Order: sequence, then C-alpha cells, then structure tokens
Amino acid sequence: MASELHDLSIAELSRLIAARQVSPVELVEALIQRVEQYDAQTHASITPTFDRARRQVLERRWIDDAR
Repeated sequence: MASELHDLSIAELSRLIAARQVSPVELVEALIQRVEQYDAQTHASITPTFDRARRQVLERRWIDDAR
C-alpha cells in the first residue's frame, strides 16, 4: 500500500474496508502500533484501551460475518 493507514482519511479507509483491501482488524492493529510508537513522546493516551479495541473489532467481525 502506497500510504500508511494512519495517513488516510476516514472516507478512504471506509472505501478500502468495503472493498476488502483492508480489514478492520488490520486497521485497528496499525493504529495501535502508531500510538505505541509515539505515545512516549506525545503522552496522548491517558488510559490506553488497546485490548478493548481489539476485542470490539473482533466481536464486530463475527456480527458482520453472520449477516
């Protein structure tokens, strides 16, 4: 992929997910990695809830697959 996922707009990400070029799980993992990469410098995350985000995206995947 030419651009990093964190550089793309919500509209672009939505299109990629709809086209199944990027999975929601892949997006969440990429964004978590980005936060972890820079949080020591930015202190932007007061209470990281990465496990919760992973759990929610996996739960949603099962709901979408059942439709």
